[in-house]
Amino acid sequence: MNNKAIVDDWRIKLLLPLFWFIDFLLKQRVIASAIFDLVKQRDTLKNILLSVYGNKESVDEVLVQIISEPANDEGALDAFVSIITGPPGPYPVQLMPRISLPVLVLWGDQDTFTPLDGPVGKYFSSLPTQNSNV
Repeated sequence: MNNKAIVDDWRIKLLLPLFWFIDFLLKQRVIASAIFDLVKQRDTLKNILLSVYGNKESVDEVLVQIISEPANDEGALDAFVSIITGPPGPYPVQLMPRISLPVLVLWGDQDTFTPLDGPVGKYFSSLPTQNSNV
């Protein structure tokens, strides 16, 4: 699921035109290739990881290496473009009612991509009071 599915969050509504513009750019092969070449550079990748990881000490050379290696595989550019521009996938609110097995939800309270105070975070935070299997 990418964040484009969460249009009821003011943060996503604010950024939606930017997401559409990025999608447009990434559908241009030359531009997508140039952006991907920039993103997969070790320094750029490390900076992206530092913005995502709450514990900055976790972002070491080993992690950067593990994540950067597949970027050189055949089809990596197509996978990159597909992940960012593809359909967002099902919204968790649609999926959870179908699950009857026990569910353990772990959530980083400093998650920057899907924050706990956003609609998905709030939804999952409320589940234990609504569902006995969570």
